[in-house]
Amino acid sequence: MPRTKASPKKCVKSQVANDTLLLILKGDALTIPEGCDGKLNIVKLRHPQTSSQAMFFFSADNKMVQEILSFSEDKRSWVIDDHIQSDGKVHLSTPVDPLFLILPYMTKSAGRFESLEQLIQDEDFPETKRLLQCVTPKQLRCISEIKEVGDDKYYRINEEKTLRWLTKKVKRVSEVLKEKGIHVGPGAVSANFVRGSRYVDADTAPAETEFLLYAFGILSEYISADLCMKLRNALDLPEATSNDSGKGKKRKADECDAGDGKKTKVEEAKDNAPSSTFVPKSSEPKAAPKKETAKDKALARAAVGTKSISNFFKRK
Repeated sequence: MPRTKASPKKCVKSQVANDTLLLILKGDALTIPEGCDGKLNIVKLRHPQTSSQAMFFFSADNKMVQEILSFSEDKRSWVIDDHIQSDGKVHLSTPVDPLFLILPYMTKSAGRFESLEQLIQDEDFPETKRLLQCVTPKQLRCISEIKEVGDDKYYRINEEKTLRWLTKKVKRVSEVLKEKGIHVGPGAVSANFVRGSRYVDADTAPAETEFLLYAFGILSEYISADLCMKLRNALDLPEATSNDSGKGKKRKADECDAGDGKKTKVEEAKDNAPSSTFVPKSSEPKAAPKKETAKDKALARAAVGTKSISNFFKRK
């Protein structure tokens, strides 16, 4: 009697939702005000530091804007409802001051008064016009001069006001870092994720300059390099050095080989040897040359005058 083949297992076909992404944001950002006919939008705008494309989230009434940050790892996907999303990125939204997004446009037209509509015109990123509803004249006074002609207002960037506004921003971020007990010194990235590792008193906390430097680094990601240098001078912060950037990272390979407080054999030999003594790089002694035996000499004499075996296979 022939064997009956087992029925195949049920296959669930997965569909890829190309227009879907996993976004984590606070619940109040999803609130739609009463009487608002708009909807939540994710749009592309010009990044204030690099001028390249970046993603931003606008509330339904365009009164709030948040930057969308993406975190990605290899070989990751998401199961959303009955779909498999091949894009395994995690997107997080964080509020951003709209003045940072307007500042590059005002800098570009420095020296002349223009209306806000003229200032932020961008053919490559038409959604930039949403920023018109995000800022008020009071906010714009922080970075610009305002000239009123009738009911119209015209704006021109003021560098002194801008640096004063940015200085307050850096100091405010520095205060929040201290209040939260965030580590800003060497090993800050790993220490912030260890339970009970927060600063508990003023004796263990870093100096005020370290908090300012950390806060300055956060804000410098949203301003141009030229403005960043001027802000550093306004805050009277020390110049960044290669030694500072390497703190908290892996030690060099030559420092890790011997271990902490230990010396290699070569280092000990160097310390103990007199100045005229040469110490080889390798701790292994060199092999002594092999002496030629009588048998080796006889084989060498017998090989004199013989031809290579390849000579017998050459074309004649």
